[in-house]
Amino acid sequence: MSQNASKNAIHNLDRAIKNWLKKLQAKKPRKHKRQYGQKYQADNGKGTVKVCGNAVYLPKIQWVKMRECMRFEGEIVQATVTKTHGRWFVCLTVETGEEPPDKRDGETIGIDMGLKTLAVYSDGTTVENPKASMDHQYRKLRRVDKSISRSKKVHGKTNTSKRRQKKYDERQRIYGRIANIRDDVHHKATSALGSAKHVGRVIVESLNVAGLRRNKHLSRAFHRAGLSGFLRMLAYKCAWNGVVFEKADRWFASTKTCSDCGQKKVAMDLSEREYVCMDCGLVLDRDLNAARNLAQYGQYGQYDAASSAESQNGRGGFVSPARTEAEPTKRLLEPQQLSLAFAI
Repeated sequence: MSQNASKNAIHNLDRAIKNWLKKLQAKKPRKHKRQYGQKYQADNGKGTVKVCGNAVYLPKIQWVKMRECMRFEGEIVQATVTKTHGRWFVCLTVETGEEPPDKRDGETIGIDMGLKTLAVYSDGTTVENPKASMDHQYRKLRRVDKSISRSKKVHGKTNTSKRRQKKYDERQRIYGRIANIRDDVHHKATSALGSAKHVGRVIVESLNVAGLRRNKHLSRAFHRAGLSGFLRMLAYKCAWNGVVFEKADRWFASTKTCSDCGQKKVAMDLSEREYVCMDCGLVLDRDLNAARNLAQYGQYGQYDAASSAESQNGRGGFVSPARTEAEPTKRLLEPQQLSLAFAI
């Protein structure tokens, strides 16, 4: 293996520790176990990794055939080789030199995220959650986990065997199928919305996904839905196509507010699947009503997010207002740099 593997690992650790000390990332860097992810950075700067057709040149390893050709032209800035779910991938960061696209005019689409239906658009379009296909894979995963557990009880945790290692590999392949099913739905939905010519702005709700996963009754459903991955894909695909991507304030009451007259309810149970307005008589699906409110978010001027009703918690105490300064985030790629992954 090339010496770049150890050298780049030290550089990445140095950058991670500096970001943690500067509070640019929340978690302290820690050592990962090898069986949960194997990867290394193969490049030694610009121009050290080459691509010719469907083959990539890696230092020391030389030419390796890929499943597909690179879809962008430009200089390769970085190349990372990763083993995920039993398959090898190379992630190439390409500097194309293209300027970010101009913002285009179009209608505003609000998106309400959920579990039963993954996403509901303000124009009535729905994105279904692939629950049936994933449940079949989760049943297979349960059988494999039971087999591994029996092997540990009979032979001991420390006494490894080839048969148990085959079960570990089978479990990784099932995890890979589940991730592929989820990503396939996310990619198709976000690509269709980001490339739609009639869309000029997309507004989504700000979800506290980490907090939602603490609910012991819905934690598994939130993990399977992958809401953060959907929003992440939608954000960078909107940037590719010149669509404005915006997140509404976390305290914006999109579900409890009537999208027709603006009347807001004090409380609304999760079991109420239809929104019934007592003032104007509107009867509408709660997710569609929330999506329409998100589409009108900019027109209301933050709506009642800063009012006294929204600044109190369930016990009547006041909470801190939403932060206005930019939240510290991880380092992002420049707009003219694209990151691609190819199977090898």
